[in-house]
Amino acid sequence: MKQGTIVFACVSLVVVSCVSTSVESRLVEYRDDRGWKAEGRVTEFTSNGYAIAEAEKRHPVPWKKYYRVGTWRYWYPDGHLRAIVRYDIGEYPECCVAGPCTRRYERLRGRPQLFTEESVVVPLRHAKWSACIRTNCVNCELISRPRYLLPADLAPEWNPGEPDSP
Repeated sequence: MKQGTIVFACVSLVVVSCVSTSVESRLVEYRDDRGWKAEGRVTEFTSNGYAIAEAEKRHPVPWKKYYRVGTWRYWYPDGHLRAIVRYDIGEYPECCVAGPCTRRYERLRGRPQLFTEESVVVPLRHAKWSACIRTNCVNCELISRPRYLLPADLAPEWNPGEPDSP
């Protein structure tokens, strides 16, 4: 009888842990005294890169404080559209002190559009489609990577590696 209860509890725990969770987000607008800078949705997940940049007094852009999701629009100070970029949240398994856990990272979704101040489309350079990240569990956990190289303030936070050769 006790074995049946223990098995049921373990199976229930596995089923609950496998259920996908949706990422909540909120709409934000960042602008300066010269006009619009960025508009999009952010999650509750704080960016480690932003916290490190603040600690090092590097003055990071405010739209990188939280992981971005959905479609973002960025403007030049004169009001011309600079970019349209879509983001989502990727996940990879990690081995934490209390057992298995999930780590999240910001990633690109689809093809970004970049524009010059004269509204001319900027050709994009390609990057590798996946990367290997070392975790406490394995030496190489394959995760999704941006397919295009973007300026630092537009690129997803976790963006290692070198561009593919032409």
